[in-house]
Amino acid sequence: MKCLEKDRRRRYDTAAGLAADIRRHLENEPVIARPPSWGYRVQKTVRRNRSAFATAGVVLVALLLGLGVSAWQAVQKTQALARMTEAEQAQSHSREIAEKALTQEAEARRRVDELLEREKDERRASAARVYATDIHFAQVAMDKDNFDRVRELLAGLYPRPGQTNRPGWEWRYLWQQLQDDPSFEVCRITNSFMPAHGFGTPEDNRWLLHGNRTADRAWIKVLDITDLHAPRHAVDIPMPSSNAISAIALGNRNGLVAYAQTGEPYLSIGPRSMATIGIYDTTRRRVLGTTTNLTGYCGSLAWSSDNQFLLSFSTVDDPSPGWRSRIDVWQAPQLTHVTTLTDFPRRRDGREGFVRFAANADASAIAIASTARLLSVRNVATGATNWSLASEHRGFKELALAPDGRTLFVLEDADPGRIRVLDFLTGKELSPPLVNEDGGTLWALVVASDGRTVACRSSKGNLCLWEVGDLARGPKALPPLRATSTGFPFALLPDARTILTLSGDGTVHGWDLTRYRQPRQPVKVEINTDVANYRLRADGKALLIAARDGAVTQRHGDAFESETPLFHLGRRLGKPVFSEDGRWFAAGSTNGFFEVWNVSERRRVQRLGSFTRSVKAEQFSPDGTRLIVWDSAKERYAEWDLAASREIRTFPTFNRKQNFEPLDALSRDGQQMLRPDGKSGVLWMDTRSGETRDGNLNLPDSTKVAFVPGGDRFAACGTDGYARFYDRRTFNPIATLGDGSGPVYSIGFLEGGDRLILGGGGGEPSLSIWDLATQLELVRLKAEGIAVFEISTDGNVLIAETSPNSKDKLYLWRAPSWEEIERAEAAHPNVTAAAGR
Repeated sequence: MKCLEKDRRRRYDTAAGLAADIRRHLENEPVIARPPSWGYRVQKTVRRNRSAFATAGVVLVALLLGLGVSAWQAVQKTQALARMTEAEQAQSHSREIAEKALTQEAEARRRVDELLEREKDERRASAARVYATDIHFAQVAMDKDNFDRVRELLAGLYPRPGQTNRPGWEWRYLWQQLQDDPSFEVCRITNSFMPAHGFGTPEDNRWLLHGNRTADRAWIKVLDITDLHAPRHAVDIPMPSSNAISAIALGNRNGLVAYAQTGEPYLSIGPRSMATIGIYDTTRRRVLGTTTNLTGYCGSLAWSSDNQFLLSFSTVDDPSPGWRSRIDVWQAPQLTHVTTLTDFPRRRDGREGFVRFAANADASAIAIASTARLLSVRNVATGATNWSLASEHRGFKELALAPDGRTLFVLEDADPGRIRVLDFLTGKELSPPLVNEDGGTLWALVVASDGRTVACRSSKGNLCLWEVGDLARGPKALPPLRATSTGFPFALLPDARTILTLSGDGTVHGWDLTRYRQPRQPVKVEINTDVANYRLRADGKALLIAARDGAVTQRHGDAFESETPLFHLGRRLGKPVFSEDGRWFAAGSTNGFFEVWNVSERRRVQRLGSFTRSVKAEQFSPDGTRLIVWDSAKERYAEWDLAASREIRTFPTFNRKQNFEPLDALSRDGQQMLRPDGKSGVLWMDTRSGETRDGNLNLPDSTKVAFVPGGDRFAACGTDGYARFYDRRTFNPIATLGDGSGPVYSIGFLEGGDRLILGGGGGEPSLSIWDLATQLELVRLKAEGIAVFEISTDGNVLIAETSPNSKDKLYLWRAPSWEEIERAEAAHPNVTAAAGR
């Protein structure tokens, strides 16, 4: 275009300029013909350096792509980081929420656990209170001889299947008192209104009678027990009316049954009471005689020994003396009235004493026993008194005439109960009285049909037996039978070898007097030895005793009656000590040394010490490797390492004058010490650091203190008849125990510290076990002058040392193990039967 310009000045100057411009064009350089713009020059530069720019472009594109990818990735990463951050924040928030929820859950679980644990503690505490309360009332019932109530209370505490907690020593001790010795079960009586046992001997038949009554009728059920292991129903004796059956008597021949019914409700004695008496022949099953004209309440019937006469005792209400009594004699079997005896002895208050009676064979004379302290034999025809005897005790309760018609057995109301043996015709004593050795009161006197055996019920749950066949040689006490259902009748059968008893649940038991009975382990054992110290073996079957004369022995057997000498120290002992496991024995001396003996090997293993005056062995460590002794010269304690035979530490007692030996109480580990101050306080010491404190216990004349096994609490007793339980750190009282009946001289702990044992009392010294939680007395054991006590490691034997008349002796009370109880209950249910198991 530049060549065609009209203006020459704007055309090329020469052809060479054009050629040069063409050459520049061909060489991709800027031409003169075109304005040299920045874009044109760049374009030419690019065309001229096309490969370089292509390479640079590729590099630039790659770079740009890389930058783009990097930027994209950076964005993605940023977004991912943002999302991650958000996720982490969300996760952290969720974690915080979860942790908060977990914390709340843990807190809720902790609270639930606390509530459950508190509920468990409350249940345990409630169960412990129920247990202590029931044991307390069981002991009260036992003291009142109400054995059925004791059985009922103990049954409620018997462990259920799968239950691991078992009642303590006091439960097992009371259970032992309920065990009886029946040979077999005869039958069970139901719907019984007024049970009565009777027996007859027509063709050697035996009868068991019991009265029954419903709203519209009354009858006597007669069982034939010729085969005691398979009794059968013989006959039902219908009563004339539905009135109460007030007395039953079975004649000793011809199967005659006498009965009495009283029209007054509830067997009360009233002016409108009218009694009906009848005689029924069980062999012919018909009524032989009846009378309805007897005024008053007929309470008892008795046959003469020849069955020709029937005697009845009745009472009529009288506003003046309280009641009037009469004995009517009837000719049997038609019940023809023969005579009436009245004017019986009166008590000091003017009332007639309750009367029991027995007639000789022809009913010409009647022996009458009265609770108004008079026994007499009266002539039936004239009413005159043949002879009489006054009681030096509370009166006469029961009597029975032997089959010989001459020997009269009379139960005298005395402590302990006793039976007088008299000549029926003259009143002369035929032998020394039959004395009840178990200390209980007696009733229900029975003489065997052969006259050789006498039996009585005891309030202690025994059937007491005596052999009286040869009175010239004196009566012989037979082993008592344990039968703890009191208040129910029993009978000696004509074979003179079997006794029947009726328990409260209607069970009739048979007792074979000739059957060998396993001797019962004694509940209480007394060892009259001048004891210096003692220790029960871990199994409770052996007792180690150190006597004051220096002899060390071992006793074993059911009553610890067998004695085996172990060794003799050859000097009089003051206060020796056994280790807890009974392996070691230590004793001090008056010349400054003490000895340690291996009990099992019966040899002295060490003779230690070089004290200037007497030394006393105080206490072994629980593992038996250390011994604390008392140095009387320096009035301090010394602890010895027995393995190393060296003294490892000493510690003083409290700064008080000593009387023969310290009154301190050491904790089981020997690291704490207590002493009563003799007024109303106590002194405490840490034997390691020497720290001491004193506290006011508000206990008059505190006499003794004792640590709980753990050492965090202690008990103290005083002369006011009470013991108090304290927190060792604060001296604050926790519980007060005792009845205030007399000074308490000794205290100790049972069952790991939740039972407190007190020794002392008022007019009747004893050892009693108290529950700390309920402050109730659980068991009271009679013993004189209780000093110290302990329980065997197996928890079966409680042993106490006493000091009557300044001579120490031992009492031991045994409770059976749970294995023995379970075997006994499985073989012969006693308590478990009461629980319906």
